[in-house]
Amino acid sequence: MSMRPFRSLITYEEARSIILKNARPIEDVERIRVRDALGRVIASDQTSEMDVPPFDRAAMDGYAVRAQDTFEADKFKPAKLRSMDVIYAGDEPKGALKEGECIEIATGAIVPHGADAVVMVEDTEKDGDEVNVFRPMHPRANVSKRGEDIKIGDIVMRKGDCLNPSKVGVLSALGFTDVDVYRQPKIAMIPTGSEIQETGKE
Repeated sequence: MSMRPFRSLITYEEARSIILKNARPIEDVERIRVRDALGRVIASDQTSEMDVPPFDRAAMDGYAVRAQDTFEADKFKPAKLRSMDVIYAGDEPKGALKEGECIEIATGAIVPHGADAVVMVEDTEKDGDEVNVFRPMHPRANVSKRGEDIKIGDIVMRKGDCLNPSKVGVLSALGFTDVDVYRQPKIAMIPTGSEIQETGKE
């Protein structure tokens, strides 16, 4: 018995070209939950309806301050500020910051009105209600401004993007619950040859 050789072989590139010439793009669209969209191909541009972050956000643990209150601060003559409150991530500030005041703040928390900088806790020393600031701050220091990452109206996903974990995370963070994706193709594997038999036959 002799082997029957292939009559001819083609390259991978030639085979791929033939497939692409005969393939038709999928145009059917379905709407699914974002949480189920991993690996799917998005069918329309997605535009942000919110700013990210949605508020001025503290980028460090420390104290929200008015930068001008710290301009003269140094290691030997600290600026002395009065601590008025504590703001954790998720808290709403209770009021605006005034001259000579500071508010203890956690990373990710809303920077209160009146404050324009956050001094790191490592550059401070607290004594009761008084906080010594040993380093001058410039406006916007350690503050992530509203819309710094994404602005309202920004296109965050393009039609044809494949939704990987980070893109699914972005859509979820922006409040999307559903997304339009192309329907998945149905794939069939067809084995051929005289050695293929019905189940039960040799």
